Amino acid sequence: MKAMVQLCIVTMVICVGGVLFTSTLVAHEKPTSDQKDNLISIQATDYILAGESSLREAGDDWLTTSCRTRAKVDVNRISCHIFLQYWNSSSSEWRNTGASQEYVSYSSDDVRGYPEFSNLPNGYYYRIQTSHVVRHLGIYESFTSTTSYVLID
Repeated sequence: MKAMVQLCIVTMVICVGGVLFTSTLVAHEKPTSDQKDNLISIQATDYILAGESSLREAGDDWLTTSCRTRAKVDVNRISCHIFLQYWNSSSSEWRNTGASQEYVSYSSDDVRGYPEFSNLPNGYYYRIQTSHVVRHLGIYESFTSTTSYVLID
């Protein structure tokens, strides 16, 4: 009986230790192709003409990005809002880092922005997801574009 209790205690310690000391993030685990979002093409819209975003590694811990939203005519409000995301390998999903930048124009058919993100932790894959929005005469139109990813190493 005493040996059985000792065996149970040892087994519990091994299980708890394995859970507590197992890394939840594998930094270099690359997203698989089916885990990458595809760019969404615009279907039928009254005002949005196009939207795009880009991402480029500019240094060891630094990314340069861009976004642009275009409308068919001058609209009340047009915007592009960039969200920096990283690949979380433990949950196999993209997550927002909390870093974002929005660019807005009024009475215009075009808006562009060129944010830079620096001091990024190494060993992670990053991408940009951009929300393109037009508001005009009470109509709201939006879509999302997503870049491919880069590794900051």
